[in-house]
Amino acid sequence: MNQANQVTALGLGLGAIGLLTAIGSPALADDQPIDLTVRHLPVQVTSLAIRSAATATTSAASTAAQTAMPPAIVGAAVEADVSGSFSAIPTTQRDLEERVQFKFNIGYGVAGSGVSGDVSKTGFAPGEITDPDGNQFEQTRQALLGDAVIGTRGILLPTLNTYFLSRYNLDFNGASQFASLNTVYDSSDGRDILIQAGYAEIDGLPSMGLKGIHIRGGRQFRYGSSMFVTRFDGISAGYNDPAFELSGFFGRRASVFFNDDPGLVGGGGVKLRLKELANVPLDLSADYLFYDGGGVDLDLDGDGELENLAKSFFELGARTQFGKSRVSVYANLADKGERLEFGVLEQGGFALASIGARLRQPISDKLLLVADVEQRFEDAVSYDYINPSPVDVINVSQQVGIGLDPPEQATRIGARLNAMVNRKLELYGFGRINLVSNDSLSGFNRPWQELGAAVSAKAAPRVTLSGQYKLRLTQFSEEANAVESLFDDTGGSGVSSFQEVSAEGRYSLGYRKMNVGVGGYFRVYNLQSPYAEVEQDARAGGRAMFDYTFSRLTKLRFEGEAAQPSPTFSAELTTLVSFRAMMEVMF
Repeated sequence: MNQANQVTALGLGLGAIGLLTAIGSPALADDQPIDLTVRHLPVQVTSLAIRSAATATTSAASTAAQTAMPPAIVGAAVEADVSGSFSAIPTTQRDLEERVQFKFNIGYGVAGSGVSGDVSKTGFAPGEITDPDGNQFEQTRQALLGDAVIGTRGILLPTLNTYFLSRYNLDFNGASQFASLNTVYDSSDGRDILIQAGYAEIDGLPSMGLKGIHIRGGRQFRYGSSMFVTRFDGISAGYNDPAFELSGFFGRRASVFFNDDPGLVGGGGVKLRLKELANVPLDLSADYLFYDGGGVDLDLDGDGELENLAKSFFELGARTQFGKSRVSVYANLADKGERLEFGVLEQGGFALASIGARLRQPISDKLLLVADVEQRFEDAVSYDYINPSPVDVINVSQQVGIGLDPPEQATRIGARLNAMVNRKLELYGFGRINLVSNDSLSGFNRPWQELGAAVSAKAAPRVTLSGQYKLRLTQFSEEANAVESLFDDTGGSGVSSFQEVSAEGRYSLGYRKMNVGVGGYFRVYNLQSPYAEVEQDARAGGRAMFDYTFSRLTKLRFEGEAAQPSPTFSAELTTLVSFRAMMEVMF
């Protein structure tokens, strides 16, 4: 991760603390004594910050990016409600533990694979050659790794919260491009401290009569539609009312693993709850995101004129309920900017990208059905808002992107069924199909079908067993693999079938005590292309874990994995093995 991004994130986070504190505090005259007595009882905070500090995740929130606080943190608000007073700084150990949460993991990890002595299908024999710098093939990698999380609630101000999440990996030998296993940290010498999030927020201004306002500054996530989950360094604000929600954000995209020009992002959202406004059981929502394309102007087609790479995305949604049935619909529009597709310059402009609907229908107290349907169009996003279109081979050296084929019209239909047989047995099944024109020239846009089933059983008071089966079949074009077929026709290449059987067992004395788990899987692939067909590319793997909580503050965790490499693509390697030992300190 480049230093500019880290400085930006830290600067915005620290600056936001001062800014938000000033917003939430009334002005004082120079000779006026400081009075910390609360004239209005604080509202219950529903910040993402402390919940994330407790779980080390950044899960999605509502349009205003708010979620419920865990009971331990809400206790401070309850205590303030009862006493009618507020202390800007924790004064007791119990108060400190309720308003500050900290977690730090430090661990040792080792991973690698031996060399089988065979030559890969590409003619690669790692044991016999060195890289351009004279380094031999690195079979084993070792690193110190972990994460650090700290969150505060109600310090200095009743509704001021802060949150910081970082992750680090320090490879003993630095980066390597000539190893059995590579990681994203190899782009930064194998050693980096990544700032995943760092912000301060005001969750309510009751002294100004604005209990529903939410202001956050620093490195944070924005969860809009499925097209544009984004992390950025900037500011977001929202207002949450029983009848509506408003939100907006603006900042610099946080580029964690690449040194590209991140560019600027911004947007907003609105949600209306017509049940509160007009007694109609209907929620309406809209989300918008703008991305300036990375701040880089390129002449993509070589005509001497720079193209506009800015992109915009818009999503409309509606949700309603009829009795126990819940129905939601959405429509996505995308302006992917000017881009090259198969060497042809395509112009920007909004177009319909996809429409879809979901039904959630309880059939009985023990049976739940969820059904989805989505229609995708040619203007759908190939990957995400950064790379809505595939990068053309002509300018692949100028843009960070993914070499996917352009989207084509497709209809996806799926359903899943959950059955709670009794208190000890649960069953799950799902099925999905992708309907695409059989004339497609892309291996990424082919008809396919998926089926799966799973079972979970409580075999004993402390023992849980589970297992599942998955099957996916893809229909490829036989004409695409014929001798006279076009070279760029990939409609006959890919994984024609995939099957997986997996199982897991867990023994638990409780989340805060001891847990033991062991699991395994077996996968079989069939592949085809114009040049070769592979049947029964089979591989197996397993995983084991153990964690033990010594006290309320410390936990020890061990994890180990072993997996067979693909006999087709990685015949030069033996079994891949990894092991991690982690010590966690928290309060």
